[in-house]
Amino acid sequence: NNRHVRLSTLLDKLLQLSHNHPSFISIIRHPQLTHLLAKWLKSEALPHGYTNQQFKKAIIPKCARLLYAAYQGEHTWPIEFVTAYCWDLTYDGLWTHHIDCVPFARRIRAVLCDIGTLTTHY
Repeated sequence: NNRHVRLSTLLDKLLQLSHNHPSFISIIRHPQLTHLLAKWLKSEALPHGYTNQQFKKAIIPKCARLLYAAYQGEHTWPIEFVTAYCWDLTYDGLWTHHIDCVPFARRIRAVLCDIGTLTTHY
């Protein structure tokens, strides 16, 4: 599907920008974009027709990598990351078990050990 390819390409470009232009990560940390990407981590609010399991396996790990790129240097992370982590562990494991998402998942597990670092984003 063309929409699947376009979304995948967009996420690839965003990932590239996050690595090549560090100032770009502030855009990813905008509450509305963070909220949308975190919902996608839980397979929620995906665009119409994006529920295919193969497509989700390709897209959702990119969302996790993008959020990690944006938040890796931050001391406080949105609580939504923890809920998305728990949801993915319980259901599909699309990103919590994905090799490219290990740093993100590891950081969330570490945060769970230190609840004082959590914050709500809104």
